[in-house]
Amino acid sequence: GPSGTLGVARCRAGQQVCVASATGAGSSWGACAGASLPQREVCNGVDDDCNGRVDDGVGCTCAPNATRSCYSGPAGTAGVGVCAAGTQRCNGAGSAWGPCEGERLPQPEACNRLDDDCNRAVDDSPACTPLTVACPAPATGVAGTAVPLRATPSQAGASCRWEVVGRPAGAGSEGAFANPSACDTTFSSVIVGAYTVRVTVTDAMGRTATCMTTVTLIGRGLRVELTWSTPGDVDLHLLHRTATAWFASPSDCYYANTRPTWDGAAEPSPRLDVDNVTANGPENIRIDLPPGGASYRVGVHAFSRVDQGTTATVRIYCGDTATPTRTFTRMLQSRGGAMNDFWRVADVRMDSASRCVVDALDAVVPTSEARAGR
Repeated sequence: GPSGTLGVARCRAGQQVCVASATGAGSSWGACAGASLPQREVCNGVDDDCNGRVDDGVGCTCAPNATRSCYSGPAGTAGVGVCAAGTQRCNGAGSAWGPCEGERLPQPEACNRLDDDCNRAVDDSPACTPLTVACPAPATGVAGTAVPLRATPSQAGASCRWEVVGRPAGAGSEGAFANPSACDTTFSSVIVGAYTVRVTVTDAMGRTATCMTTVTLIGRGLRVELTWSTPGDVDLHLLHRTATAWFASPSDCYYANTRPTWDGAAEPSPRLDVDNVTANGPENIRIDLPPGGASYRVGVHAFSRVDQGTTATVRIYCGDTATPTRTFTRMLQSRGGAMNDFWRVADVRMDSASRCVVDALDAVVPTSEARAGR
């Protein structure tokens, strides 16, 4: 072999035997047997050409058929949760590592009590956490004002939908939410009583959860509510103490005079919140700050479309309460123009802004008579 290769790596000397000639005249060395000479370098982890360097100059990537551990997942996840390394094998030419076989990479959480995504937390996906919602505590407010409501879903980004599922019996009004699709909203109604409201939350996966709470609306000062039992147009009236007849502005608060000014100021003046002409109520007149000693008369007019009769109900509230001070009920009928029923319901005397005395009148007269006197 070449000079300098003997004894390097695999290169070894062989042996020659001295052989006599066939004629007996002299002898010679035979062939060198058993020598290991330099070979072409191949990727085998051996110094084949005996130059003192292993696998040089042949583009070796790895030792043929060698194996090693491999992992192609994110750094720091191997050996965490279900994630595990696999094995790679070098090809027979030593030019490349084969595919990583047997490794387990992070996967979406499968809600199986395992750390599938290998982040050191078990079942931490929103899909694995039940969707819940916390409702606001029961609230109390004044009828006609906005009562704040806030629902708190357990999942960020969940949407909310509010609805009324219970309301005062016979009130005929479900109230309104400022934004029924917002988790943070307000509820209001002009009708006194307890309302049960429900919120339904929906997350990005379409899961839903619900909860309910109660909003109790109370009166303030004097509040008079009217409902009736059948479709038609029935009107609520409230007379000032100085009025001499019904239907005369500004002393009669009704559909044609919804916001009169009494006693020279807004505070003691009445407001007709609702003139309901399409259903069976409610209609509502309120005076938030009636002066002590003031007196008023309550009336109801069967205006139209109750030709077969309807049962009218009047609830009178005095002060901050959800319970009527007095309730009156009467059958009324629209008989045609001036002959339509007009019900003189009661007189109300305010002892203070929150206390009153209600004296029943409970008399039905023709509309023509009501226009002529109180």
